[in-house]
Amino acid sequence: MKTNRRTFIKSLSRNLLLAGLAGMSGYLVFKNENSENDTCNLNFTCKNCNRVKSCNLPQAVDFKKNNYQKETKQP
Repeated sequence: MKTNRRTFIKSLSRNLLLAGLAGMSGYLVFKNENSENDTCNLNFTCKNCNRVKSCNLPQAVDFKKNNYQKETKQP
């Protein structure tokens, strides 16, 4: 089978796109979420962090317990 330049470039770009999608999918599936041994990789307080609602670190749990209870108790 003889391939021309157009077919080669089309096939190459399709395969690169597929490899990129597979790589990103693998990264998203296997990335390490906050575990017990993790530390916060942001140098902010929990008040300024946009990940505080899904964070399971002890500092974030304390922050959520203290601050979100205050918001619900206020009339």
